[in-house]
This record gives sequence, structure tokens and C-alpha cells, in this order.
Amino acid sequence: NFELCVAAGGKVHHWWRDNAGGKLWHKGTAFGHDVVQVTGLAQGSYGFNLELIVLRTDGKHQHYWRYGGTWYEGVVIA
Repeated sequence: NFELCVAAGGKVHHWWRDNAGGKLWHKGTAFGHDVVQVTGLAQGSYGFNLELIVLRTDGKHQHYWRYGGTWYEGVVIA
């Protein structure tokens, strides 16, 4: 799939599109809090989870990751 995460309304909104020929984008879920901007999105070869870094309203960065279709809140990076 093509994956997209954007910040809106203080949350992260996850969107995806079927890479096998689908033309429509589908809204996944909204998660997180105090999010200003998504600064990085990657998929690694370890577990093939999506990894996400966001900028928060307090100026710190925070890590999120997706496992099994669920997004989890990670550490805050000062």
C-alpha cells in the first residue's frame, strides 16, 4: 500500500491506498494528541512496522509505530 500520515486537529490521520491498482485513498484511523506536524514516516525491515515521528505542541518530538493495524504511542524525544 501507499501510506500517508498528516497532522490535523492535534492528531495524526492515517490514509492508505491499495498499491495493486486501487485509485481511491482510504482513511485509516486518527490517533495521538498535541500533534503539530508529521516529520517522518518509514517502514523498516524489522517486523515491517510503520514508524512515525511527530512534532508536538510543546516543541518535542514523539515516536509512534503501527503493529497489527494498531498505532502505539512511543517515547518523547527532547
